[in-house]
Amino acid sequence: MAHKFAALREKMSPEARARSKAIADRLRARKVANIERLRPDVIATGNIGCISQIAAGTDIPIVHTAALLDWATGGPLPKPIEPLLAARAEGTPAAMPEAAD
Repeated sequence: MAHKFAALREKMSPEARARSKAIADRLRARKVANIERLRPDVIATGNIGCISQIAAGTDIPIVHTAALLDWATGGPLPKPIEPLLAARAEGTPAAMPEAAD
């Protein structure tokens, strides 16, 4: 499927590609601002595209929903959560981004 999008992108004019990137950048900024306003410890999503897009705009750990549920039912700890739990075990608050005003 990704190769179909790559082929489509190659057919787009430079102006259309620039508009598409600008729309994606605005969408990411809005998503990240809304998420960071809530100050979550971790972000969970089942969409790999959202994981990639949001991760490019925040330092909050992001995990796939399936990995989080697997851990909650006895599976391995998702790697993005390791620093958060280590900080809590040491009694230090994990570094969180400042909430947007």
